[in-house]
Amino acid sequence: MTRRAPCEHRGAVGFGLEPGQSLDQSLDQSPGLATTLSSRRGLLAGLGATVLAGACEPQQAGTAISGAPPAPALASPPGLPVMATFSILADIVREVAGDTVRISTLVEADTDAHHFEPSPTQMAAIGRARLLVRNGLGFEGWMDRLVEAGSFSGRILTATDGVEPLYMRPGRPDPHAWQSWAAVSAMAATVARGLTTESPAAASLMAGRLADFQARAADGQARARAALAPVPVERRVVIVPHASFGYMGRELGIRFIPLGSLAPDRQPGAGRLARLVRGVRSSGAAALFADNVSGDSLLDQVARETGVPVAGRLYSDALSGPEGPAGTILALLAHNSQAIAAALVAAQDGG
Repeated sequence: MTRRAPCEHRGAVGFGLEPGQSLDQSLDQSPGLATTLSSRRGLLAGLGATVLAGACEPQQAGTAISGAPPAPALASPPGLPVMATFSILADIVREVAGDTVRISTLVEADTDAHHFEPSPTQMAAIGRARLLVRNGLGFEGWMDRLVEAGSFSGRILTATDGVEPLYMRPGRPDPHAWQSWAAVSAMAATVARGLTTESPAAASLMAGRLADFQARAADGQARARAALAPVPVERRVVIVPHASFGYMGRELGIRFIPLGSLAPDRQPGAGRLARLVRGVRSSGAAALFADNVSGDSLLDQVARETGVPVAGRLYSDALSGPEGPAGTILALLAHNSQAIAAALVAAQDGG
């Protein structure tokens, strides 16, 4: 039995050409390469003809040209190709699906999704995904343009479907639902349903992983409530850089005050700093917290002027790296709640 070797002419790959780019186009764009190759065109022409002619000749099955071992067949890695818009959603997908998916992430750990600019590689990856998992609630304002530009033809899954939203103001939902164990459990259930629709054979596996994840989330919530129990609700007040923690506040009875809300104008200077200092002092806040996607300089100034300490760093809109304290969504929630509880308990004991 014979087979015919593929006749796809890939000789240009060795010269760093992009897919679909001709050698002449590459030479036009790279004069240095044209000069280097001009003295070799005769040799390349002869060699190319020999290789291409040989590549199109019939071969015996299981043999290779010039006695080389047969090239292995190229196969796609196993698993459903899934794209998540940012690191927290990617972790929820991994928790629920395990190795049944190949997960890619647009906005990586410790990166602010509000200022996302996709790379060409990411644009290509969007087009290959079967399922695109987004947060929703207005978080990914760039989503529609990105999907259109990336030629995405799969299905979009909104993870916050089924979450009871908070509202920053009428008509504007708070998108930061992942700062709540109950909301994260609901998001994981939505993700599991969407993945099961795409991979029904993995339904049983994902149901088991979902149940385990939700049990761990419930345990984390119980631990956080126990840690805060010594602090009266009226004294659970902290200052944070921006409004990312409303869902945790609802769940644990914490009042989070975004620093910017104390002086809404963004103009720098002594006047704004004075308003921020007055606002912090009048709020009764026991601690200030930095976060992983905001700058620290203004917070440090306010701490110096008020005497209210910067008690640590919370993780707001992204996970930490894998070696950090918030490498998964449940680790993020545990870190944030434990840091806040420790600061509030210490302030109460000291006051």
